[in-house]
Amino acid sequence: MGKSPALFTLLADMFKGTIFIALGRSLGVGVVAEGLIGLCAVLGHIFSVFLNFKGGKGVATALGVFAIYSPPAFGLAVVTWLVAAFVSRYSSLAALMASGLLPVYIYILEHSKVKVIISIVITIVIFFTHRDNITRLLAGTEKKIGQSSK
Repeated sequence: MGKSPALFTLLADMFKGTIFIALGRSLGVGVVAEGLIGLCAVLGHIFSVFLNFKGGKGVATALGVFAIYSPPAFGLAVVTWLVAAFVSRYSSLAALMASGLLPVYIYILEHSKVKVIISIVITIVIFFTHRDNITRLLAGTEKKIGQSSK
């Protein structure tokens, strides 16, 4: 996939997360409902009815969720992903590091137990969707960013 289609896909997947949180917030739902809406957006992306329940890995949608649900933690997660991807050259490792640190960032920045719990659940889901990547990372066979798939 080229850079333009990849960027469009990233933004569209993030939009799936932001739109529903923003809609819930505009309707005045509380932090618990917002979190559950975000979790449902991530699960809906991963288990898409339009793709025979085989969607993506949920990272971009989760980023979209946290862009609205916890903007400071979102910012740190993006920085974490960028640094980890630059240093390791593994997109999957960067995603795992960013999502793994997200609950820590929320705890430190917001002290919201509800948001921490929601972020932990979403992180577990993301780790689950990356189980094959984790196996390849441990085996040393995961493809690096920019590496040909041949």
